Amino acid sequence: MDVEIVDLPGLRVGIVRGDLAHAMQTWAKFSAAVDGTGIEQHPGVARAAILPSDVMRGTVRGGPERVRYDAAVVVPEGVALPAGLTEDRIPAGRYARATYVGPYEGLAGAWSEFTSDWLPKSGKRVAAGVCYEVYWTPGPAMVGVPTRTDLHIPLA
Repeated sequence: MDVEIVDLPGLRVGIVRGDLAHAMQTWAKFSAAVDGTGIEQHPGVARAAILPSDVMRGTVRGGPERVRYDAAVVVPEGVALPAGLTEDRIPAGRYARATYVGPYEGLAGAWSEFTSDWLPKSGKRVAAGVCYEVYWTPGPAMVGVPTRTDLHIPLA
């Protein structure tokens, strides 16, 4: 896996907040708010998923229903958010970034390789903040359809 260390600016996002145990329901609510609005026609707009970095740091207490999970869309300043989304920010900072190209169902394996193989060997530590993935293929992720997804872990 190719990983690069990058200093990234903060990102403006529109989110539907849920929890990891109900991620599919969160995406359904998100899609109801976003699909058909045309927002993804704007340059720089992409769907994203956001989790607290506590998941990678191993400091989550309880099950997946206690883990915040945001279905999101990255939106440049000046572009109106669709109704039903809440504006939030992904903080600027130093991140490890890996790019995965393949079907959506391979993302879990890509994250596993990133966190279980690359991260321990890198000598880097996960910082407080959020981990996130950005889906550069427009529209909802579909089973079997190749996507390009950037995976991000904040670094201390």
